[in-house]
Amino acid sequence: MALQKTFKESYANRLQYEAKHGISIERYSKPEFTYDKGQVLIIPTLEQPKGLLERMDAKDDLKSAKALYEAYVKLTPLQASDESFWTYLTHADLFPYVQQRNNAVLEEGFNDAKYIDNYFFHGNGGLIYHPLAGLWWDVHCTIDNDSVYPYKYTDYLFRDYGLRVTYMGRYALFRHKEQVFGILQFLMDNEDVASEHFRQRSRWISQYFNKVGAVKQLRSLSRDFFYSELERLKDVILRIKTDEDVKNDSLTADKTVSLVQDAEVKESPTEVKESVESFESTLPSDTYIIRNSGWGCCLINSNRHVVYSSSGKIANVSGLYFRVNYTYSRITMTLIEKQSNDEYVARKDVLSAKYQSQLYKLLDPKSYIEQLEEIKPSKNNPEEFVIKVSGVWFDHAGNKVEALNHQSFPLYCERIANIKQAKIHGEIILAKPVLLLALLDGVREMLFRNNRFVLNEWLKKHYESLMRKYTKQSIFDNITPINNPFWHLQSDGFWHLHYNGAQPTIINTPSVRWLEDNVNYASFDDDLWTLLQDRTSRQQLREFIVEHKLPKVK
Repeated sequence: MALQKTFKESYANRLQYEAKHGISIERYSKPEFTYDKGQVLIIPTLEQPKGLLERMDAKDDLKSAKALYEAYVKLTPLQASDESFWTYLTHADLFPYVQQRNNAVLEEGFNDAKYIDNYFFHGNGGLIYHPLAGLWWDVHCTIDNDSVYPYKYTDYLFRDYGLRVTYMGRYALFRHKEQVFGILQFLMDNEDVASEHFRQRSRWISQYFNKVGAVKQLRSLSRDFFYSELERLKDVILRIKTDEDVKNDSLTADKTVSLVQDAEVKESPTEVKESVESFESTLPSDTYIIRNSGWGCCLINSNRHVVYSSSGKIANVSGLYFRVNYTYSRITMTLIEKQSNDEYVARKDVLSAKYQSQLYKLLDPKSYIEQLEEIKPSKNNPEEFVIKVSGVWFDHAGNKVEALNHQSFPLYCERIANIKQAKIHGEIILAKPVLLLALLDGVREMLFRNNRFVLNEWLKKHYESLMRKYTKQSIFDNITPINNPFWHLQSDGFWHLHYNGAQPTIINTPSVRWLEDNVNYASFDDDLWTLLQDRTSRQQLREFIVEHKLPKVK
């Protein structure tokens, strides 16, 4: 394979100087850019990828960014900071792509030097504005190689050009992966934040952490900190609607630092008083009102007095009140009890489950309060509690305390072994077992935190990736689309579709669009879902599917 080429630094600088001053810019309108071959160097440690230009699409930045990054995945950050390298690619190997991407140069009579400087170099901005370097860095800073689908954050970043180039990309925080992951995960989990005024809110978030960086070593913090901090400030973020809000909101001033340093922020007395006075009816004497908000929580009695307030949320489970804190790193529950003066105080921690725990993985970040079904003293130790979530009991650390039904694993191995699979021209169609693998991987990656599976983009792409892996020897050119197994797996008895209304009568396999419009979600049997919450059982079930239902691949 040929080695990668680059321009001499002096020549790259000369090309940009000429572009800025309108010298020979007619070269950018021709099918090939004419450059001095004598100004080219070889990079001895980097191979030149084959077929990269064909894999790039001038109309699809995300596709092009992935192709570019994968082609130069061995590029070091130091090499990726070399403007001469990117100038060479822009004017030589990938010139047709850049020209099509910025096709104003193909218009008759084009003569705009500033346009060339901005769209074939990076103008007065940094490499994040470069037509190629920016794409590579966007992927490099968002790819999560520890995830089954490493482009989860990359896909989200490319939803909005301003987010990756202006609102986040131009800030130093974009070079710190844990910070990027925490912020993007928060945005992904809180669509109400990103659904409107996204430009202003993204700018506010970036500026907020930029200010926090003046007093905290952000590079030493994990994604949990950034996610939790944004969750705590969600109400503030939702109030950001204009450019003036970004500049003038009180949290962008000195209060930013004090708020970040105080992890246990409580509602102000004025805000609590106003919220209490908003109730218009007299409540029964035995009734308490729970008020949960982004700032915190409070418990209000029938006389409209706040008898307890704190950060987190309050949940009423099995007739008891608990303060619940859900962050990106753990979930905690603390029992709060009534005192003789009718005030409530925190008494006992009953749960502290880290994000790796079985319980945490089962929880939905948006509805975890509703998932807490029951709580009671442990049989083994009355001083401790066990918590029931989605039909499964967990201990103080979030581990299951009721052993799985020993018959469940062999039962579902047998049922999966007997799933109905079409056979066409002598070839058994692998769509159903591959879909099962994709679903199990989604549970492992915490993309499906409860027994509700939808046809989202991650599932579609991961299914396609697995299908291509296991159908390399197939006689068919195209893989089976995901709507086939998603629909037909229900005939095997352990996969269920839940419709928007009454189940419609369908004769043929419905399309993906039809499924998205008419099926709220799909689910496994409760026993199978419980089985999948155990990491060992889930992995063993996955290995069973690979061994017994799929061909061996190299």
